[in-house]
Amino acid sequence: MAITSHLREGVHLQLTEARNFCSETESSCSDLRRRLEECARSRKPERAGDGVAGRYHLLPGDAFETDFGSGYDLVLIPNFLHHFDPPTCTTFMRKVHSALEPGGRAAIAEFVPNSDRVSPPMPDAFSMMMLANTPSGDAYTFAELENISKDPGFARVELAPTEIGLKRLVIVYR
Repeated sequence: MAITSHLREGVHLQLTEARNFCSETESSCSDLRRRLEECARSRKPERAGDGVAGRYHLLPGDAFETDFGSGYDLVLIPNFLHHFDPPTCTTFMRKVHSALEPGGRAAIAEFVPNSDRVSPPMPDAFSMMMLANTPSGDAYTFAELENISKDPGFARVELAPTEIGLKRLVIVYR
């Protein structure tokens, strides 16, 4: 099993849990250049003694420029897409699609407003924050995330039935 992840809060814990689930888990991590450099300095799994040393790899560069390689079973995309406009997200998802094995999946954790874009309250408020604080980010509805994922060739997109805290999990299948 191989996992690539965007280095946001809690991702180290997610990777540790994946290792506990499957002791052969390998992970390769990419993010925006500045976040990757911060993580390289401050979150070395080797220091945590959690058993992932040698199976945790930081991909150099920026998630939009770095070659992810191929052969991944699962790609985690927590709290990432909301920073960018739909065409940029679609381009990124095309890279994810290329990196996945046939039958592989990507798990997108995001605030997902309902189609009315005003409920529930937290994704609605988060959408306003993204519109005010990013050049082109937004909290995307499920239909928008489905388009962002299907345009690059993902076969199926599902909204997981329960919330993860305040976020929703969208599973896309290659």
